[in-house]
Amino acid sequence: MLLKKRELEARLRNSMHQMHAERDRALVAEDQLRQERVLRQQAEESAKRDPMTGLANRGELTSQLSALASPLLRRDSEEKRAGLMQSLAAAMIDADFFKAVNDTYGHDVGDQVLIDIARVLRSVVRDTDLVARYGGEEFVVVFPNISAEKLAEVAEEIRAAIEDHEFVNDLLVTVSVGTAHTRFATTPEKLLKEADLALYDAKKEGRNRVVGRVLT
Repeated sequence: MLLKKRELEARLRNSMHQMHAERDRALVAEDQLRQERVLRQQAEESAKRDPMTGLANRGELTSQLSALASPLLRRDSEEKRAGLMQSLAAAMIDADFFKAVNDTYGHDVGDQVLIDIARVLRSVVRDTDLVARYGGEEFVVVFPNISAEKLAEVAEEIRAAIEDHEFVNDLLVTVSVGTAHTRFATTPEKLLKEADLALYDAKKEGRNRVVGRVLT
């Protein structure tokens, strides 16, 4: 009888050890899956970002702008009837004479200037606005649901904030800004094209200024 009791106790202990081992293996597997998900999410997020400034890259800009423009293309969409997407605007911002900064002070200084411009842009715009690096020294801000009047105010605030910013080496950096605003059906390509044309006008008129266009 004593032997059977000891055998039962040994079997119980063995069973408990197995249960604990299986639980530990399950916890390890769950932790590995969690880490893999985090790494995958980080990789996906990294693919959407400009590595220097941390802003959205051009691919993410295209994706987000297409999604925002979609309700405007569908004139009777639920989003428009609900008042969720009544207007859309974009601003193209270009650092004036940026090549001279790189040529005179080197690319390290030029890179820091771009990083600072990105920080200024994020500090000025709303949390709902999308800030992206378009390429080189050019940036784009996308504004969902903003009036043409407010767009002009924010664009001027961007221009002034960058002009007033204390850049590395005490550089005076200015930007030219072109904006495009619409309440009607449009495509991302057309909106950016109009903003780019407005930016061209701002440069042609002397730089360090804002020029806006309204799509009708």
